[in-house]
Amino acid sequence: MHDAPDLHLLFATNFSEACHRTGSAIGQLAGRCRLTLTIVHAVRPDDPVRQRRRELDAFMADVDRDLDCRRLIIEGRDPAGDVAALCATRRFDLVMAPGSHRRSWQGLLARSFRSRLLTQCGVPLWTAGACLPSTGFGRPIGIVSWLLDFDDEPAALLRLVSAFSRRVGAQLRVLAVVPPVDDGTLADVLSSDAPLTPARAVDRIQELWAAPDPPSIDVAVGDRGREVRRMIGRHPTDLLFVGRRHAAEPWFFPRTLDRLPCPVVCVGGSPAGFTRWSFQDEPHALRYPSLDDALIAGG
Repeated sequence: MHDAPDLHLLFATNFSEACHRTGSAIGQLAGRCRLTLTIVHAVRPDDPVRQRRRELDAFMADVDRDLDCRRLIIEGRDPAGDVAALCATRRFDLVMAPGSHRRSWQGLLARSFRSRLLTQCGVPLWTAGACLPSTGFGRPIGIVSWLLDFDDEPAALLRLVSAFSRRVGAQLRVLAVVPPVDDGTLADVLSSDAPLTPARAVDRIQELWAAPDPPSIDVAVGDRGREVRRMIGRHPTDLLFVGRRHAAEPWFFPRTLDRLPCPVVCVGGSPAGFTRWSFQDEPHALRYPSLDDALIAGG
């Protein structure tokens, strides 16, 4: 068997309770994939580095003892930018960056580390609301859902999500929300490739799929945030993938994200330009012939 890791994870931590809960999610992934883990803590120039080093050495010691794990402290005045720069110089498949509770009213006026990292980092970002309990991570990842955006390179993102779900042995579900048809919707038709009816949305999704065993498809009409929560509530999911456009929209991040009952992988850049998941480099990796041409430019 190929001994190379399936996923190279970067875990950005501030030692919060949400970060400790994320350790359970890493253990969940490790149950299905071969991982290497880099835990990074960003400090400002005036922080007590030795104390932070001791905290970092003790952080998640019970989780990473069976993993290939490294710990790094990076010093700078822009933690999100420093972590993003690290991602640009080393290969990572996934960045773990859970949300944290706001501690003061001043924090409401500033963008969070998580949202700043999403806009600066070219690696898919795993995240979850601070209130998400760790109990759900005790079971394997059984269902992976993808919130499709027809205007956001759907073929390339389909390859990314389907390869991940196959590797962890999960069922894939495709979610799509069609806005209600009104004067505003009709005004956007000329600049959008999205279908206007649920039936046409289902047809478009089926056209994207070129492999046997097509995924289950759930299409709703209405407000996107409300309908996504409803679909996940009706058919629970263990991990939700969203593309760059959805992740960047105010309806989703962080207002809807922190209310979802599952973690989310935000694909913040162009899917076709990403480094492939590590396990896709293996000779037996899953291929979708109809999607290969869409990925040639991104390599």
